[in-house]
Amino acid sequence: MKKMIVAFLCLALVSLACLDSAALDLVSADQTIVATCMNLMATTADATADDHPTLTNAPQLCAAVIAETAENLRAGADLNARIIDHMKHGDVVQVINRDDSMWWRVAHDGREGFARSLYLQIAECAP
Repeated sequence: MKKMIVAFLCLALVSLACLDSAALDLVSADQTIVATCMNLMATTADATADDHPTLTNAPQLCAAVIAETAENLRAGADLNARIIDHMKHGDVVQVINRDDSMWWRVAHDGREGFARSLYLQIAECAP
């Protein structure tokens, strides 16, 4: 149901851009529409399971790196994915998504990527 609503909203945005094409640069409009649709889809994917997303920010979830020395932050949820950053033992990262039991999407020092959940432990967020 959520995907159908997002698809409908994206179709409506495309229609509006086409109606007002004289006032908008089409390339700019296309980029705006794509970005808006991507944001809508991301919001929909992160919506709560009861299908009632809240307008307030959800509490932040964090995790501490418990690897003996360090853990790699990767571009994808795969050991062969490009390494974006290194996180050392004790670093606290923001958990963005943990739907995959083996790889969590996290943010560390302004970078977002994937880390193996085996080396992360839910922890209190740093102030």
